[in-house]
Amino acid sequence: MTDRITPTLTLCDGWKAVHSYLFDSLTDCLSADPLAVRGTLILVPTSASGHILQSALERELLQDCSAVVLPSISTVHLFLEDLAARSLGAVTSVEPLFRQALLEKCLHDVADTECAPPFTVRTGLSRRILSLYDRMCLAGYSLNDFAERAFGEFNATDDAGAERMAQQTRFLLESLRRYRAQLASLHFHDAVTQCNALLTHSVRSPYSHIHVIGHETLSPAHLAYFTATPGIKSIKISIPSGIRQHVSVKALERVCTVAIVSVDAPSPPPTLIGPIDASPGIFIARDRAEVMRNITRLLKMLHTQGTLPDLDAIAVVLPSPLPYLYLAKEIFGQAGIPYQLQDDFPLATEPYLAAVDLIFDFLEHSEDSRPAMQLLRNPFFSFPEISDHAIAALEAELTKRQIVQGHDAWMRMRRETRTQPVQLTMKGMEHHNRSSLAGNVVTVLAKIEDALTPLADPSTPLTQKYRCLRDFLHQYGQRTGGALGNARHARSEGALLTILDQLTHAADAIDNPSISARELQKRLHLAIE
Repeated sequence: MTDRITPTLTLCDGWKAVHSYLFDSLTDCLSADPLAVRGTLILVPTSASGHILQSALERELLQDCSAVVLPSISTVHLFLEDLAARSLGAVTSVEPLFRQALLEKCLHDVADTECAPPFTVRTGLSRRILSLYDRMCLAGYSLNDFAERAFGEFNATDDAGAERMAQQTRFLLESLRRYRAQLASLHFHDAVTQCNALLTHSVRSPYSHIHVIGHETLSPAHLAYFTATPGIKSIKISIPSGIRQHVSVKALERVCTVAIVSVDAPSPPPTLIGPIDASPGIFIARDRAEVMRNITRLLKMLHTQGTLPDLDAIAVVLPSPLPYLYLAKEIFGQAGIPYQLQDDFPLATEPYLAAVDLIFDFLEHSEDSRPAMQLLRNPFFSFPEISDHAIAALEAELTKRQIVQGHDAWMRMRRETRTQPVQLTMKGMEHHNRSSLAGNVVTVLAKIEDALTPLADPSTPLTQKYRCLRDFLHQYGQRTGGALGNARHARSEGALLTILDQLTHAADAIDNPSISARELQKRLHLAIE
């Protein structure tokens, strides 16, 4: 164990002063040794902010030749994962999906004891509990602290609501204690135990100087860990002075003795500009697409006036990724404006995932033929034995027999005597027997049902259900080399298969419960989110 170092908290007059202070610190480091910056790590709150900072460093330090290499930029999570990898197996991080599955098992186990909750344990609860658990522990509080405060507040006689909350708290505490015990028995580490494990195994930091940007980048537990990490010689935290009273800043100041250094670098407020014919202040658009088009018009107007800054110095800040990411690709591309997207497309919104949901609709709505028709026609699936004409023939046959809905009814068509050939007038089907074509589709649907039998059977173990879904996607999924063969489809498909592998591993390692297809779909959605 090394001696703890004292971090320096720098209060700056605004975010621009924060950046100026960082650049000055890096410049001082470079003046002594042009390669010394290799031992410097800058911690940022998000990966997107790290991308922006890297662009700024490239402009300020590389273009004027004051540096030959840039400092490393990372989030706390990624840096800790890198340190865990350097432990050569001594510190093993638990996968998020495995972690959720482990707690979910503990929740169901505790629900059968005297600490049962006053509610039904539902899918997705484990993720919310882990989020609360991480925030609480990383803020410097233990489960005992939580229990002492909670039971102190709920200790009220003749109060049914307080007793219900106390019962809920007992359930929560017992579940988390079992979760921690099982995690330790499996020799895994989560965000709460990772730092102590790294210190126990004396994992050395490859960086000697740490710059932290922003008050919420480091939790108190992370800061306490960095002050004792072997190899780290200095920690500098830079924040705007106006947010010193923020609760997260006060929490950081409680962890260690912090030296306060004020940096005054006042700068004029930003100037709000817009289209010439717009009134100053707020610009109103009819929809999101018009917002993006107005941005292109503004950039082109500035270019015409000769006042357009470098494009890599311009950022478009949006309230949420969707649907702006799709609009940016379309509208900026049409306008001929180069751009970079600093946020990934959310996987849950990908069309491929909506196509996978059709599999569950097909199983759940057996009384309705429409989900089957949607599954057969979806472009993400391929059923070579049938064509669009054959699907249309089945729908026509159902209409002729006055069977608009009813899975059992149209499946009986396989067992019935086929009707006499009927001459069709549909283009391209003049020489086909409609009943024969419809029968081919029903045969394919029967094969699909057989392939999905493990998924539909509630008694099938969870791992077998995951493998059944994966096998179905492999057998009937449209190959990425076809009409949908693009990077976006390949990314969605690969991500889903990876998630299925992780869920299978988690279920196999814990208890492999038997659940319904709909419950499995909920778990899949939660994992994707």
